Amino acid sequence: MKIDAEKFKKIHGYEEAKGEALDRASMEKALSYKKEVLKNFTAIRQHDILSRFTGDQYWVTRKYDGEYAILFHDNGQTVTVNRSGRIRRGIPCIEEADALIRNSGIRQGIFPAEIYVDAAYKTRVNDLIHALAHESELDTLRLAVFDVLEIDGHPVRGGLQEKVARYRANFRSGNTLPAGGYVA
Repeated sequence: MKIDAEKFKKIHGYEEAKGEALDRASMEKALSYKKEVLKNFTAIRQHDILSRFTGDQYWVTRKYDGEYAILFHDNGQTVTVNRSGRIRRGIPCIEEADALIRNSGIRQGIFPAEIYVDAAYKTRVNDLIHALAHESELDTLRLAVFDVLEIDGHPVRGGLQEKVARYRANFRSGNTLPAGGYVA
């Protein structure tokens, strides 16, 4: 990931930039995940699982009403990129994700996530927009990581168990990140 730091503008207590501040390859990864993977996600109620799916293992995450964003971490720099290409850094939950990733020994990683407002405050996407516009409310934001795409330059492939293990190893102890976003 290459970031052009000069393209960031400080607003409301964090920094934001347009897609041109991030290298093309990273931006394409962020935008293609939405098109290629998220289209396969299905919202479903717990009591409907057995009638809609077969098998004995499911990849379940809670649906947070916020904004989809890919979390990029590269050698001490951590940003989120949303589906329209807006890049953010300096928000407390992003800074916490940075610390957790660094403490786990990862130099580079790509993690799809949802940024949202803590349910103790409010949970609608409009609440997220409001919080982003008010520096005093940035600490109400949370980051729910729901997948692991790449670690230290290597795609994380394999089965559900490997992705769950990677998630829990990197994000279990966070305060602004939900503990254990997967259920198997």
